Amino acid sequence: MPGYVFMNAEVTDPDGYEEFKRLAEGAISRHGGRYLVRGGALEALEGDWLPRLVLLEFDSLDAALGFYRSAEYEAARAVRLKTATARVAAVDGVVDERSRMEELIRAYFDACNAADVEGVAACFVPDAVHYFPPGMYDGPFRGARTIAERWRGAVETLGSYWTVDRIVADPASHQAVIEWTHFKTKQGKVLRGDEWYLFDPSSGLIKEIRAYYASPQDPSLDHLELGGYDYAGNGYALEPPPGER
Repeated sequence: MPGYVFMNAEVTDPDGYEEFKRLAEGAISRHGGRYLVRGGALEALEGDWLPRLVLLEFDSLDAALGFYRSAEYEAARAVRLKTATARVAAVDGVVDERSRMEELIRAYFDACNAADVEGVAACFVPDAVHYFPPGMYDGPFRGARTIAERWRGAVETLGSYWTVDRIVADPASHQAVIEWTHFKTKQGKVLRGDEWYLFDPSSGLIKEIRAYYASPQDPSLDHLELGGYDYAGNGYALEPPPGER
């Protein structure tokens, strides 16, 4: 999650403070920081405030503290102490659940591409299930470890490499859907499709994937649906409403 550095200041030596700003800019940039607020108009609503407000955003609280404790910022701070009075604090940001879900899916694909069994398994609850169209892989992959080992096997035997092409995540329902591409490099084949993800609310890990492939309808099947998936138990329609068709 992001980390922030907050500074509320009163400048006592405007000319000298310009040197602090110059030195601070370099330190902020080198540590991946971004200005969100930089001395704009301030209207105090409650409490006692100094007239200048600066808010910096970093990728994490550790990165924010690394900036503040760096030799580059220490040099800038030495100038600031002579040119302004200030209060400074660092704080954790709010978790962006949508970004977290997207990052977990991308981490899963990265681990698959690396044939990293432990990395793949770490993205799932232990009893996770990965569903597929009928007749594929002898049914669903059941269990985080099974999912991980099956994809490691695909990398080793098929030269598999996957990309995440689109993601739409809905934190309120703990669900996401993606478009993906699967390159089977040893066979010269390319597969494309969608996957529906269900996340465990308590751990935030993936607990279910439902995979759909871009391929022609199989005329030999009366039901083209995911193998082993409990459609009735999950509230899916099993037939049209009475009186229709």
